[in-house]
Amino acid sequence: MTLSKPEIRTLIEIYSGKESISEIAQAIGVGFKQVSKVVIGLEKKLLCKKIRQGKHVRIEMSNSVSAITFRTLLIQNKPLKLEDFLFGIRFRILSSCLYESKSTKDIALMLNVSRKSVQNILYSFINRQILKREKGEIIFQKKAWPYLYEFLVAYRRSSLNGNILWKFENEMVFEIREEKEVKGLLTGFSAYKDFGIPIRNVKYCCYLPKKKLSRTEILLHSLLQIEEDTRLLDLAVVFYTKNKLKEKELTAIAPKYDLKEKVKDFMLIIKNKEEKIITNTLPQTSKRGIHDMMKLYSEG
Repeated sequence: MTLSKPEIRTLIEIYSGKESISEIAQAIGVGFKQVSKVVIGLEKKLLCKKIRQGKHVRIEMSNSVSAITFRTLLIQNKPLKLEDFLFGIRFRILSSCLYESKSTKDIALMLNVSRKSVQNILYSFINRQILKREKGEIIFQKKAWPYLYEFLVAYRRSSLNGNILWKFENEMVFEIREEKEVKGLLTGFSAYKDFGIPIRNVKYCCYLPKKKLSRTEILLHSLLQIEEDTRLLDLAVVFYTKNKLKEKELTAIAPKYDLKEKVKDFMLIIKNKEEKIITNTLPQTSKRGIHDMMKLYSEG
């Protein structure tokens, strides 16, 4: 769910005080019907809203986090011409590099475009010091561009669906508490029951849009759910082992979900022979705890 150049220009005009479609159309030199479609798109993206006053309709920025951070970006970076670079594939590339460093190949796969098209644009962002190379990979310079970073994060996570664990464009993994709110497919720990690991979930983990998910994807979605609960981590190890998953498959998909570091730590746990296992991104566990969990589900 990228932003187009007309959408960026329209948002800037709304921020500057233009309240009607005709005013915006005149300011950016685009037809009334086109601006009308753009505004409808921005409404769906939670960036603007229409307020009806009798026969008149006033357009203004919405109160969503993404709209608020966009306003802040404009205030703090007045000389910056966002319409020159914050649209289309450029917008998508920046959004893909927010949380973890990625290789050009990772970005191309995530965006479903050629590596060459990614490389051509990366140079301009590196020259602007928005992105930088770090150990052969690309990462966003959030200290240099904090307000741009905050907007991109807010926009990427913008949704009306529950607690967003991960989202990129039209794909998302999210948690909800009520079964009646389930949308799309159950995934993560909520799908373990379909693979011989029945567990009681306090939350439902969902994936949109509907498509067939691999066991590797389901495991990765469960890693998104793990914060401090050792029991959940041990269950993920059981799922990995019982389903005979492969490290190569995990590491290939991990960058898409910004899970490279978690997957590295997860594989350390799988391979570790020490009793006490401590990593940087996952809760502490033990070989005894994993063994007991494995025994519980092998008996079940």
